[in-house]
Amino acid sequence: MQMLWRYIELHKEVTTVLVMLSKGHMCVCVSDMHVEKMKSAVEALEPFQMATEEMSAEKRTSLSKVIPILRQLQECLFEMCDSNTLAQELGTQMQKRFGLLQASFPLAASTFLDPRFKKLPFTNEDALKKAEGRLTSMLFAEFASDPKGNPTVSTSKQAVEDESWEPPRKKTLWGN
Repeated sequence: MQMLWRYIELHKEVTTVLVMLSKGHMCVCVSDMHVEKMKSAVEALEPFQMATEEMSAEKRTSLSKVIPILRQLQECLFEMCDSNTLAQELGTQMQKRFGLLQASFPLAASTFLDPRFKKLPFTNEDALKKAEGRLTSMLFAEFASDPKGNPTVSTSKQAVEDESWEPPRKKTLWGN
């Protein structure tokens, strides 16, 4: 994409230099029509460039970003669909290949539990409800109630009853 964009920016200069060097016949190789097609391709690929930069910006990318980024890509491509055939084809292929990702529990759960996204990126309401229901049932299975109704940790986990216990020093989320 960067190479195409750079050529589009320099098309007039390249053409001028070729004509000055008596290589005008080479200008026919890349006509104005081809440059317009390059512009269309760059426009369709730009959302993918932004998604790549977003995913590459962090040392470790969170799984919770997959569904939101895919949704944003699909929305960007959908907006270009009427005027850009490449964007239309890319959108169709994305839907075909990634349409069922919201139904993947690990992806849906990580997105749902991320406070930045919560329920926003979900287009499939059933997948959202299934993930939410499964997370809720996992939470209830983890905690049991004693006869008096007080919540306690299930028998697989032991509660720390030592009153002199102090929590470990807090580590920052972004630090190692």
